[in-house]
Amino acid sequence: MLYTSFIIGLPTFLTTVTGTFVVPINSSSTALTLSSGSSRFFYQDDDLSIHEVSTLISPANGIYADVSLVPGNIVRENTPLACLVWPASAEDFGVVFLFFISAGNQLYQWTWLDGTGWKAGTLNFHDVYVAPGTTFLCTIASSATDSETARIEYLNPAGNACEVLATGGHWSEECY
Repeated sequence: MLYTSFIIGLPTFLTTVTGTFVVPINSSSTALTLSSGSSRFFYQDDDLSIHEVSTLISPANGIYADVSLVPGNIVRENTPLACLVWPASAEDFGVVFLFFISAGNQLYQWTWLDGTGWKAGTLNFHDVYVAPGTTFLCTIASSATDSETARIEYLNPAGNACEVLATGGHWSEECY
C-alpha cells in the first residue's frame, strides 16, 4: 500500500511536539477551508474509517488534530467523500455536512453542529442508493437565491445522474 504523509503539530492536549499523520495514497478525500484559513480535511483510512484532520485554533500556529470520525464497518471501501459548510456564506464551521457511501451502497450524511459535535444525519434514513462501485459524489451549496440550497450529486444504481436537494431543511431527490 502506498502512503503520503503530512508533517503537523499535534494539539496541546495530546502533545506539544511536531508529529506526522499518514494518509493512504489511494484514499479518497475532501476538504473545507474558510476565508479565515481554518480548515477540515477528511480521508478514508486503511481500516475503512473516515478521519477528520482539522485546525484547532489557527492554521498559522500549525496545530492540528487527526480524529477517527466514522467507524469503518459503516463505510464502503474506496468511498468517494464530499462535504460542505452551511450556509454557503458561513464564516465559521457552525454546520458541516460530510457525505459518503455506506457498505450497502446507501448515501450517508454525518453532520457537525457547533456545540454538539458530529452525529449521523437525517439523509441516512431516506433510502438513497448509489451505483455499486461508483466513484462520483459531489456537493454544491448556493446562497445566490432567496433560500439556501445544497445539492448532493451522485449516480443511482441504474447509472442515471441524480441529485438530492436540501432546501429549507427538506430533502428531495431528482434523477435525469
